[in-house]
Amino acid sequence: MSLRTRVLLAMTVIAFMVLASAVVTRQRVQQQLIDQVDTRLDFGGFAEGRGPRPGDRNPGQLIPRDSGGLPRGLIALYFASVGTDGALHVVSTPTVRGVSLAAPAIRVEVARARAKSGVRAPFTVSATGSRDLEYRVVVRVDDRDGTIRIVGAPLNEVADSVAKLDRIVFSIAGIVLLALAIVTWWVIRLGVRPVKRMAVTATSVAGSDDAALDLSQRVDVAAAGTEIGELGRALNVMLDRVQSSFDERVRTENRLRQFVGDASHELRTPVQTVRGYAELYRLGALSDPSKLDDAMRRSEQEAVRMAALVDDLLTLARFDNERPLRHDPVDLVELARDAVANVAAIQPSRAIMLDGDGEATITGDDHALRQVLANVIGNALVHTPVESGIHVAIGVDAEAIITVTDEGPGMSADIAEHAFERFARADQARTRHAGGAGLGLAIVEATVVAHGGTVALTSSVDGGTTVTVRLPRP
Repeated sequence: MSLRTRVLLAMTVIAFMVLASAVVTRQRVQQQLIDQVDTRLDFGGFAEGRGPRPGDRNPGQLIPRDSGGLPRGLIALYFASVGTDGALHVVSTPTVRGVSLAAPAIRVEVARARAKSGVRAPFTVSATGSRDLEYRVVVRVDDRDGTIRIVGAPLNEVADSVAKLDRIVFSIAGIVLLALAIVTWWVIRLGVRPVKRMAVTATSVAGSDDAALDLSQRVDVAAAGTEIGELGRALNVMLDRVQSSFDERVRTENRLRQFVGDASHELRTPVQTVRGYAELYRLGALSDPSKLDDAMRRSEQEAVRMAALVDDLLTLARFDNERPLRHDPVDLVELARDAVANVAAIQPSRAIMLDGDGEATITGDDHALRQVLANVIGNALVHTPVESGIHVAIGVDAEAIITVTDEGPGMSADIAEHAFERFARADQARTRHAGGAGLGLAIVEATVVAHGGTVALTSSVDGGTTVTVRLPRP
């Protein structure tokens, strides 16, 4: 059963209880008024069979001798009797504001049957010629002469009182039902409809058996401060995170495919080279010692390149597995001096400058941080002409900052955007006469992130390239 149906069913039950309460109240009040009339019929001993008789000036000694008629309390009562002649004799009829009411429609046979049965309880009959007026009537046998006495009280006052009560009770019930209808509409609109819309959105997001997930949809958030609003916002946050997770998974899968393809591509050439020379040796094509020496030299070069590539891949795998680093005091200025000295030994003609004579000590892994500087400076050496200068700066602020700037031709924005991706290469043709496998900056980023820092690259085609590494200080 849906929540909407349950709400409507609950409100229907409440409405039924309100109407039932109104009906029961009306019936109880009406019965009480009728009981009062029945008590009135007992006035003066009439219920015991003693009452006025035809031609009696002082019937039942109830009327003062000097009054000339019935007392005021008896004016609104009906008196009659069935005489020995079998005829119905009316003593008096009720008078309301000087107007006589119609007599009750009671037959002689009914009066005799009631008297004979001995039933003493009052009963209700209609007035003669009127459907709107009723009487409560008692029939008794006069113990003085055996005459059947009939006393009746009109129910016009009861009818008027019940009519007024009906207007009041059912007006109140109508107001309550209207308020209940408004509350029901409000609850369904603010409570049930948003839940229904959320269910529709969730079903649409889940899709069918042959349709893919559609995580771009979001639910309409209800008013703030309501449970439905909080649920809607929580559902949207969950969908955002699920979508982010799915997008990240897709990106990861794409990177993995690219990584496997690039690794295979990088390893295929040296493997094929070594295999080719081995086949040439097996076929006897390298019988000349000079050719054999050249083949061994080329095979060794390819093996060294494969070993370097495997080492880089293992380094990235260790960072991916969150291998713990050493936490020793490391002076970045000292590391930069060593890196600059290495460049001077490799390319003596290269102009390389170091800005940083003080001390910039952090806590980290000395070997990993040396590799960071070596990779960044090595990229500048490989991808810039020899006459292009390199500037290395070590700064200290809230963080330790390493800046490596070259004066080379720079790179395009598209290439710079993907510079830290694995196997990213400025040479899209993948020629290997210059440059490595494209893992240097990826290792730099993984190492810096493992140390809790950040790395950024800015470059322009005419302004050179700058790599900025920020590391936290102790």
